[in-house]
Amino acid sequence: MNTTSLPWCLGAFLVVSGCGVKPQPVVPSDVSIDRILAAVRGQSEAVRDFSGVGKVTLNDGGGARTSGIIFRFIRPDRFKLDIRGFGGVEVASVGSDGDSLTVYIPLMNGYLRTGKDAAALARLAPQLDVGISLLAPLAAGVIPLPGELERCFLTMRAWKHEAELAAREGDSEFRYLVRGPDLRVVELHMTEGGGTSWSMRRSEFGSCGPLAAPRTLRFERDGRTLSVRFASCSVNTGLTGADLRLDMPEDAERLAIPNPAAR
Repeated sequence: MNTTSLPWCLGAFLVVSGCGVKPQPVVPSDVSIDRILAAVRGQSEAVRDFSGVGKVTLNDGGGARTSGIIFRFIRPDRFKLDIRGFGGVEVASVGSDGDSLTVYIPLMNGYLRTGKDAAALARLAPQLDVGISLLAPLAAGVIPLPGELERCFLTMRAWKHEAELAAREGDSEFRYLVRGPDLRVVELHMTEGGGTSWSMRRSEFGSCGPLAAPRTLRFERDGRTLSVRFASCSVNTGLTGADLRLDMPEDAERLAIPNPAAR
């Protein structure tokens, strides 16, 4: 046999025999709408609090920007996000008490305070309009279900390795893609009122305390992408409000947010 053919023969043998190839997990043969709903609820409700250190990359079509982050979250909607620039310099701290959003900017020794939808913040810096109050629970592993699930029309499609559940009400839709025997949510697509749609993809699952959590999340909305990569994380360690406190100097000034409609 020609020795140059040996690697090709060996490769073909490995493919045929399955050696060295990790088999993809399959979904349960009796997967159903109720089982997927139970899995989504279970994965979401298992998270009481979350801490993670990593990087976030925002690409809004004008180029990619990457920052370091320290993220802490307490269910249902309180969080603190510290954003670091080059050399670990603190760029901003973002905190939410569930009702309002506060952003402290050390370079300006000033802060912004808005409603949790951050609409006012978006007027100052449109590139930050990524729905942080919506994304924070998702980044922590809290997966939303429609508010009035009983009014939704539910459908399911299943394949060998994946299944998809769609929940529709009027022109709004939630779609969940789940994978493997535990029906782990790997994708979520949402359309609100037939208008704005966004998606989330979760990958690189690993141990995060007692739970399996994704180390990489990718959010897409209106042509923008926000990617989060956690280098380390922990779940359900008993975080308290003190862990989310946003400390600012006493002389920090409240910054005015310009309103384009007033011009």
